[in-house]
Amino acid sequence: MATIGIDLGTTNSLAVTYREGEVELIPNGFGEYLTPSVVHVSDDVLTVGKIAKERLVTDPENTAQLFKRSMGTNEIFYLDREAFSATDLSTLVVKQLVADAESYLGEKVDEVLISVPAYFNEKQRSATKAIGQRLGIKVERLINEPSAAAISCHKIGKDESFIVFDFGGGTLDVSVVDCFDNVISIVSIAGDNFLGGSDFDKAIAEDFCQSQGIDLEKLDTKQKSSLLLSSERCKLKLQKEKLAAVSLTYDDQYYMKQYTQAELKSIIQPVLDRVKKVIGRAVSDSGYRAHELDAFILVGGSSMMPLVQSYITNLLNLPIKRLKDMDELVARGLGTYLAVKERQEKVKDLVITDICPFSLGISAYDSDFDKNIFSKVINKLSVLPTSASKYYYASRGQKQCRFMIYQGESLDPEANLFLDEFIIDVPGTATKTEFFETTFTYDINSMLYIEVKLGSTGETKTYRIGSQSKIEEVDKSEHLENIKLVSDQLSFEADFKTQSERAYRLVMEMPYKMQLHFLWQMEDFEKGYQLAINNIKKRKEIVKRYQAYLDSIENIMSLDDLDIFRQEKDDHEENGEPFDRSDDPNFWR
Repeated sequence: MATIGIDLGTTNSLAVTYREGEVELIPNGFGEYLTPSVVHVSDDVLTVGKIAKERLVTDPENTAQLFKRSMGTNEIFYLDREAFSATDLSTLVVKQLVADAESYLGEKVDEVLISVPAYFNEKQRSATKAIGQRLGIKVERLINEPSAAAISCHKIGKDESFIVFDFGGGTLDVSVVDCFDNVISIVSIAGDNFLGGSDFDKAIAEDFCQSQGIDLEKLDTKQKSSLLLSSERCKLKLQKEKLAAVSLTYDDQYYMKQYTQAELKSIIQPVLDRVKKVIGRAVSDSGYRAHELDAFILVGGSSMMPLVQSYITNLLNLPIKRLKDMDELVARGLGTYLAVKERQEKVKDLVITDICPFSLGISAYDSDFDKNIFSKVINKLSVLPTSASKYYYASRGQKQCRFMIYQGESLDPEANLFLDEFIIDVPGTATKTEFFETTFTYDINSMLYIEVKLGSTGETKTYRIGSQSKIEEVDKSEHLENIKLVSDQLSFEADFKTQSERAYRLVMEMPYKMQLHFLWQMEDFEKGYQLAINNIKKRKEIVKRYQAYLDSIENIMSLDDLDIFRQEKDDHEENGEPFDRSDDPNFWR
């Protein structure tokens, strides 16, 4: 039985394995590593990959592509009069890759690690994990694509911080990564699930139609597919040549226009402006400044475009790394992750952490706003796995409480992604206002656990939102407690609390004159720690500095250092005479 990794891409997908101490890409039936993420169905005959891509022009009505963008939605694709969801079509792609892997490896595949865009929400992740259930294959772990790319790019043992720019055919992910002490830590992520190289093709096609007096919306499916394919070829040709043409036969007339690299740059500028916003958001959320970052690493096929590379170079004051085989980096990182999972000798000490791309919480009534608001329990960018708690209260006489779970950032619950809900009965024996200690725990497998503890009875109910985005009541398990323990360790929560308790003890022991300045310092450490919610390295450094600062304060306060024992030089001492300060009013303070 074998475990493989699959980079399930918007335009192309790859399979990878780890054996004999090396990452190994798995070729498909054509001996190629890249399998187009395209599905064609006609006369009950199913085709996936390279041949299906050719049918985008010859039979576009029965061919589907770019369906990854619709994962987790209700969009339906009709092929040969049969309805398919995005999960159905992605399942067919994965099935083909698994078959190719089994043929190549000579053994059955029973588990798959799948990469997903870092900005995939809970429904999109659940839809991806559902692929495993449909194929009867274990899909427990989803790996964020920039995380996989970071693993591939990083040289083990080297301390560095860099940006991963993963620009594929249909999605863009930008991550800031910290590497230290054999830890690869994702500090921040930003992305756009509807921004990729295919948007360049669309921009070229729109310009072509405008210049030729053609209404793009009046083209039939076959003509649109032909035009987009011609636009893509023009884009690729302009990577190496000064001129390239787009052509189309429409209404028995042949249309053709040549483009220069300068014209292409002007056409795709609006797309590049969207790219800039995503980069800015990722760097801003990381808490780093440009001079603190070591490199900007290009990943994904769309990063190969010279115009993209030129734009990034002019945009940033950072060294740009152009690694070979950019469209294979995510897959190769998955291969290394397989080795980490199996504790292979080369990477057994490597630790990989990720972060929560969106906040998680509930809809709760706020008296200040006099309406329901989105109350965050787990904040965006929290290091995974993570666990956090909040208290909520029921109104007097309330019989039940409805907990509606959302994912997002808006204060308005309805503007966020609704995940599911459950109802808790309020005990009739409660004599006071009932309160609920509500704990959210989110693990690295995209599983969300919600614990609700009733204040009056101490009874605890545990719920889980998992592979189907459906909530279910579960028994509290040792697994859940282990997640909380790991969360505390990664955030250095226990270490920081220890230093905070020590600080409060010192406040009580120190002279009044020292207290105000000391409390300011405590507040600075607290703010720094909270702001570094997404940065393991910075939190570790803050705890270390906090401890060192308290050590120095404690030394100052030790008996040997008190003024009463300190020998101060003055004229009397230098003459060998005793120095009496008992008449000094500050002496006894």
